[in-house]
Amino acid sequence: MLKTHRICIIIAVSIISACGGGGGSGASSNAKPTSKFIENHSVSASYILNRENVPLVAEEFRNEIFQPIVVFDGHRATISAPMPQFNIQNGGQRIACDYTGAVTTTVQDNGGTITLEFEQCKDDANDASSSGTIKSYIYNVNEAAQTYNGAVEFINYQEDFGNRHFSANGTTVFDVRIAEYNIIIVEAETHRNVYDSDIQENLESNIAYAFLYRQLPEYIGLAISASGYLNFENSGALLLSSDQDLVATTLTGLGNRQAFVKLHNNRYSLRYSEREGEYLSIGIPAPRIDDIDAFAANTTPQYTSDSRIRLFYAPNHEAAEVLLEEWFYDAEFNLHNIDVNIVCSPNGAQTNINLEDPFKIKFTSDTYGSYTLNVKITDSDGKFAQGLIYINYSQNNQPGNPPPSQCQTNS
Repeated sequence: MLKTHRICIIIAVSIISACGGGGGSGASSNAKPTSKFIENHSVSASYILNRENVPLVAEEFRNEIFQPIVVFDGHRATISAPMPQFNIQNGGQRIACDYTGAVTTTVQDNGGTITLEFEQCKDDANDASSSGTIKSYIYNVNEAAQTYNGAVEFINYQEDFGNRHFSANGTTVFDVRIAEYNIIIVEAETHRNVYDSDIQENLESNIAYAFLYRQLPEYIGLAISASGYLNFENSGALLLSSDQDLVATTLTGLGNRQAFVKLHNNRYSLRYSEREGEYLSIGIPAPRIDDIDAFAANTTPQYTSDSRIRLFYAPNHEAAEVLLEEWFYDAEFNLHNIDVNIVCSPNGAQTNINLEDPFKIKFTSDTYGSYTLNVKITDSDGKFAQGLIYINYSQNNQPGNPPPSQCQTNS
């Protein structure tokens, strides 16, 4: 996805222009899109996640949630206070984009239905070029219940920038509820067919998800559940389930505002700074919700100093699994360059480090005892964090075992 973070701005500007320009009464749009989500599918998991492809999969998952949401939010923000108010004049207007091309905006249902038709639209020389049609709907408003429905359709929509190309066709429908403190809770179902030259293959996305967000003035949001699948034409299918370790990702966009989605080990947290030094968490039912601060303002990886010794019992020299999240986090969780050095171990110990799992270090040794690992994680921006992890690798948990201690002998 190249440019969609700008669509909300285009929608707002276009609607304002349409309010003044008119151009006829506009036809009423009675038919609304229905969900194309396939709940009872026969797709089986065949995509193998590893450290190299997790960032790519996370990006595609992020785009499939974020792109429809950002269009919906641009529409919602223009006519809501916070519930939708339909008082925009129906009509159509074609306006030139700032650099090249044009976009035609058609308003129906007094702002309930908006159609954007892009014609090689670019806002500056370094912007992506957009073509195709996006339609956004808001309807079934219930003031008493503080609920309404929405939908977004992508029809032969394309973005091009240099050698990169993106295209999308599909529909997303929304059930929206305004909760306490004007928190917006969205339950969505999306089914789209997309192509992204970054992955060089077609992708079918079939996702049901819940999305929770608020504008503070900074925009924050969180996907709190996801099910369905991402089916890559050549690489296989990835089944989505909130009870599996799948992907972790952070969304950024909406102009100067920030939106975030975090899925990792079925733990979610949503935080924002209310005043300097004060944070408010919106509670999401999930175990160990505070283990990861997914919404830290600083995206540099962080190491949490912890001198505690982690105990692992391995009767047959099984692997000790060290979860990176217990010591490190990054707001984008793009921790895909990991260096591990054993800086302290029993004399003569033969050890092995396995980094195949994107979020774990698997440690094995032929010698039981105390070990110290020096771990350095580096994100895609070249920022890094480094720290020590102390483990005790024991055969069993017997009352006569000596108490665990930090390693004191270098091999």
